[in-house]
Amino acid sequence: MRADSAAALNLLLVDADAASRRQLRRLLRTLPEAARCRIDEAADAQQALHRLAAGDVDLLLLDTSLPGIDGLQLAAELQRRRAPGRELPAAVFVTDDAAHALAAFELGALDYLLKPPPRARLRRVVARVAALAANAAPPPLTRPAPNAPAPGDAALSVRAHGALIRIALAEVLYFSADHKYTLLRTLHERHLIDTTLDELERRHHERFVRAHRAALVARDALAALHRGECGWTLRLRGVDDVLPVARRRLAALRALLR
Repeated sequence: MRADSAAALNLLLVDADAASRRQLRRLLRTLPEAARCRIDEAADAQQALHRLAAGDVDLLLLDTSLPGIDGLQLAAELQRRRAPGRELPAAVFVTDDAAHALAAFELGALDYLLKPPPRARLRRVVARVAALAANAAPPPLTRPAPNAPAPGDAALSVRAHGALIRIALAEVLYFSADHKYTLLRTLHERHLIDTTLDELERRHHERFVRAHRAALVARDALAALHRGECGWTLRLRGVDDVLPVARRRLAALRALLR
């Protein structure tokens, strides 16, 4: 990662369709955050792996549908090949197929966008990767003081069956990115809201911790960490859901489980 926040990012577009690559390149060139970026292209996973071998790609924008090895398999292969201590490029899927969002996030994707990607959403992605490349520090993971009052709003409003209802923050086990929305999970319910994980983390960091780019978890819900073939996962109290854990968050989550 770069220490200079003004440094240009290196982007790699991976899509079998040349017209889609051109369209995405043109869209990126309209973003102030991407004005100085170097943009390379690949038509399949093999070309992408060859380019990624140089190790200087910051953001990978890839389709799920690729000839031979598809986009999800490519992301999994990058995880398998990762050398100890080496950061993978941020991955964003840009695709026509909405069916694989969960699998993409489980592989560590930063976002999952349908073609043509919304300019504002794409701009936020590039800005976020630029912040990561500049070594922007995540908020500290510390335990709240015993019996501390609930910070900010004690509940969130969600729409369910055509009605607006209130969900107490104390009932929320986790939030996870779900395409254009955020999934709110309680012990017995799931709801979609349009508040981003970043905004939820900013408002309620005393109650929730970031386990992954795509997962914000209630501190009281943490149960156990498990290491598998595809990396670390987090289990929660009361549900069977398993959430991915970013390597950079592992030590802090371990500390909270002691």
